Amino acid sequence: MINICRKSFGEFYHLYRDARKYPEKFYEYLRMSKESFDLLLSHLDPYLCGIGTNFRERISAEQRLVITLRFLATGESYRSLALHFRLGVATVSNIVNHTCMVIWDTMKSDYLPKPTQATLG
Repeated sequence: MINICRKSFGEFYHLYRDARKYPEKFYEYLRMSKESFDLLLSHLDPYLCGIGTNFRERISAEQRLVITLRFLATGESYRSLALHFRLGVATVSNIVNHTCMVIWDTMKSDYLPKPTQATLG
């Protein structure tokens, strides 16, 4: 099964980690600076922790955010991302959906405040 070799060949464990060493490549890869990514991750980390089982290791908040940002930045299909990250298609779909909900729920009040009469002009 292709997913068994996730740590040996998966994109998160190689391409992403290598891209962190080169700011320009990191920006091309995720469409944001490493500093912006780390700040976003620090806000979302408590809400993105996956659950591990006896059968599979938990997927870190960092990997969940990388998968979601790759989806948003490239428009790649879940199937394609699943192959790149060596995960199941349903797993990638669940990660993207959950991460987007967490981003919205945790950041909307800071970055999209409720309109007031003053802001409506």
